[in-house]
Amino acid sequence: MIKGLGITTVWTFDQQRTKAFFTEKLDFEVCSDLAVGDMRWVTVGAEDQPGVELALMSLDGPGLDPTSTPSPPRR
Repeated sequence: MIKGLGITTVWTFDQQRTKAFFTEKLDFEVCSDLAVGDMRWVTVGAEDQPGVELALMSLDGPGLDPTSTPSPPRR
């Protein structure tokens, strides 16, 4: 039985743009924004739910199979 949620992943083609959406449009706060080798670890969360974070993960990050990664949407 699941009794809580700590971190869940939101996959994105553009971490900075997704971070801006969550912080500027939805009023989330940045919980962490760290460079970890070739990867960037970004999490955001609602101020009134301190134990819950969304990890904004890039679809082209290390450890991901490039042939399985979808192409970014056309604008």
